[in-house]
Amino acid sequence: MRHIFDLWYSQKYYGAETLWLDYLVWRCRNETDESVGRYAEIRAVAASLVGHWKTREGARDLDYDSILRELCRLALYRGIKYPGTWVGWASSCDPNSKLSNPEGNLLSAACYSGCSSLVKELLAKGGDPSKDCTLFASPAHLAAWAGQPETLQLVMEHLPELVINDPGSKWRGHRIRHISGDALVGAASRGDMDLVQLVLFPPSRIIPKLVDAGKVPDSMLIMGHEPGSIPRDSNLWGSIRSAMARTPSPEIYSYLGGLLSPGDAKSEAEGENYWLARRAASGDVVMVRHLLDIGADAADRSGRQGPALTHAVRGCHVDVVDLLLERGADPNNPGGYRLGTPLTAAAKAGSMLMLRKLLDAGAETSKKDSYTLRHAIMKEHTAMAELLLSRGVGTDRGRTMFLDQARKAGMDSMVDLLRSRGVAEPKGQEIKASTCTSGAEKNNENTEE
Repeated sequence: MRHIFDLWYSQKYYGAETLWLDYLVWRCRNETDESVGRYAEIRAVAASLVGHWKTREGARDLDYDSILRELCRLALYRGIKYPGTWVGWASSCDPNSKLSNPEGNLLSAACYSGCSSLVKELLAKGGDPSKDCTLFASPAHLAAWAGQPETLQLVMEHLPELVINDPGSKWRGHRIRHISGDALVGAASRGDMDLVQLVLFPPSRIIPKLVDAGKVPDSMLIMGHEPGSIPRDSNLWGSIRSAMARTPSPEIYSYLGGLLSPGDAKSEAEGENYWLARRAASGDVVMVRHLLDIGADAADRSGRQGPALTHAVRGCHVDVVDLLLERGADPNNPGGYRLGTPLTAAAKAGSMLMLRKLLDAGAETSKKDSYTLRHAIMKEHTAMAELLLSRGVGTDRGRTMFLDQARKAGMDSMVDLLRSRGVAEPKGQEIKASTCTSGAEKNNENTEE
């Protein structure tokens, strides 16, 4: 599922997420065996949260089904980072095992829903707002992502403090409150500048004595660093880059980038081109335009992520494709073995719209481009296969191989199409067909006799 839900916050979906979410909700509602996966765990958190809202907050009209669905959405999002069974989704080896961390999961759910009274209770019991319990993201992240400033501030007040005693440390200053990287990513992902600044400069970090003395308060520094000087080898730099990678807001992207110590021109350009490809893959036209405006190269061929145009075509993001072509993207960019050309990406996506758009932009067809033709045939896309065949795409050997593959897959329409184009049968197939014909003729003769 990782490729389906990558860059959850800005991705454009076409139905897969609804299918998985509906399935997860159904399993949580109907699973009775608590040793099977974590479905009962989600249900238990939903019941506890609804119960608190009704008894302590007076929310009598709260809909349990809506709460359950939202928690399933959070669990689905969380599962992207750790796909598979090792976090306990498929089954539990011990049928008597207890829930992994019920209070931690409940704290995350309470922060997300803005239930301040429950958040206070759980924090007072020693709940860790920065801990990731694997079922949901951390409380700090969810409070920021959901846009809950009150619960976010509670979370920030309970983050542990960092004491710096080493005079030679790269961190300057004295006792300061930690910054939650998770909360920063959540706030940036939401696109809320006020929450981003609340995470970076929480009121709990202000030292009244310094303010009264007319000195710069600690809240004006970020972990002891002036804006624009955060070193590239620090964890803080990594947290800010992660937030930049996920924000849908050009304003926040530029603001956070201005906090970092600048690198050399080559590394900066490589970084922008890398994220251009990632944002193009997610269909985020706003951030694609921003990255191009600040210097990313639409025609870049050297990036480790591959060409942005190929990713956009594969996702059928028409607006992004148009923008990249307008800014100089090459429709013939080879893109490497894994990606292929933009034409190959269009065939993989089964999109005639993308294919024609690329051809109109100057994409060249080649007899050697059997890979593109194969995708059209194996998708049984008649119009696309006909167009590519009419342009001479595919070697004779490749076409013969595709004919054999189509026959084995039961794709009669593709077999007929390839035969009508004069594609030769694979070696041995003609003999087999001839033998069958002779046998049939002999049977007919016997019948007539």
